[in-house]
Amino acid sequence: MAKRRKKRYKKNKKVNVAFCLIAAVLLSAFILVSLSEKMKFEYIPTISEVKEFFMGKKPTNINSDCSVHFIDVGQGDSALIVSDKQTILIDAGENDKGRIVADYLRKQKVKKIDLLVATHPHSDHIGGMDTIINEFEIGQIVMPKLPSKLVPTTRTYTDVLSAIANKGLKITPSKPEMTFHFGKGELKILGPVDEFEELNETSLVAQFKYDNDESFLFTGDMEMNSETALLNTGKNIQSNVLKVAHHGSSSSTNKKFFEKVNPDYCIISVGDGNKYNHPNKTTLDLIKSNNKHLYRTDYSGSVVFHIVNGEFKIETTHS
Repeated sequence: MAKRRKKRYKKNKKVNVAFCLIAAVLLSAFILVSLSEKMKFEYIPTISEVKEFFMGKKPTNINSDCSVHFIDVGQGDSALIVSDKQTILIDAGENDKGRIVADYLRKQKVKKIDLLVATHPHSDHIGGMDTIINEFEIGQIVMPKLPSKLVPTTRTYTDVLSAIANKGLKITPSKPEMTFHFGKGELKILGPVDEFEELNETSLVAQFKYDNDESFLFTGDMEMNSETALLNTGKNIQSNVLKVAHHGSSSSTNKKFFEKVNPDYCIISVGDGNKYNHPNKTTLDLIKSNNKHLYRTDYSGSVVFHIVNGEFKIETTHS
């Protein structure tokens, strides 16, 4: 009798464990589906994807000639472009995010950054850049030329300049229409097109196109004055993907500018619970009223656009 009870106990134990595992997976699926509504995901994750997500693995295995990564660096900006095995890094987050960006690059098997772009010298954009310069081979560095009265004297800025000097590198001042080619990819500088009185307005603005088709607009922290100045040039700024300026602040992304870009997808790089209350409700309402797809790094982690046969395959990873 004792042996029978022992066997029955083992059987019941296995059933209970199996039930708990199924319940956990179903609950996880429910959580991700709920989040997907909040983040406007375009798919409902399968049970296998949920299991892989909670095991810390990527549910996808995508091979593409070009990918654009909006790296989750909290309240800051960093984007990696891989175009036909050549790389562009735009910004590198805050001072304490340099290690996160460096680790992310290594996971993508990046050994050399062919073009390093600093949109403007605020710490949440260039703080981690000295780490990147020190640890990776760098091809060319591009930054906007600043009016002398706006050149920072911050430790963050001088650390970046020192890292550049220590490796014998030089800074190429950005100019509108300056173009860089990476296989079928092309990065064109669009702005700033004028001198401004505030650092955010001096942000380098660039458009990346792959195979003359899919396009991404990178805006740094540009605000409405620089948006208007760019619009007045008559340049074609229409892009499939918009990196929303200044973390979705109310001082950026005016309606006319947004409608000219006319993106299919919007990315807001922003920190969870940040003290600036970014993104602003006005910006979110503008995106929503135009029925655009929105991804936020505080919700979805890093967001990756893979270009496969002329179409986007989008991957998100919670970090």
